[in-house]
Amino acid sequence: PPRAGTVTHHTIELHWSASPSPQLQRTHYSIEEESQRGRRVVYTGTFQSCIVDNLESQSQYRYRIQIRNEYGSSEFSRPVRISTKKRPLSGEDLHKAVLNWDMETAKKIIAEGLRLIWGIDRLVVRLSETFPSMCPISTVVLP
Repeated sequence: PPRAGTVTHHTIELHWSASPSPQLQRTHYSIEEESQRGRRVVYTGTFQSCIVDNLESQSQYRYRIQIRNEYGSSEFSRPVRISTKKRPLSGEDLHKAVLNWDMETAKKIIAEGLRLIWGIDRLVVRLSETFPSMCPISTVVLP
């Protein structure tokens, strides 16, 4: 069956092994997805990986593979279950929280944003110390 690579809130990267008969010409792979919306083929081609996008966050998907070559098609593999991650909070979420006076959510979003900014600031400081001619930015180190 296919294996999961990188998984986000809206994409799943899939990988699979090559056909067990490398001497066969033109081996094609078909990946089928099953979700609450039904079944669909998400990939057909000769590569051994694909990225499935436009997925729902925090949703479970099942994927299976079928191999086709000059002699015919295999049965589909047993399915593998993969779930997408939770959608990260965004500026839109902060805007909604403030409009609805949801201060707990607003504090959570701001705290996550500050951690990100703090991480970026520390990276800029390290880069400017290491490569002063390439980073002529004066920065302030956050505690």
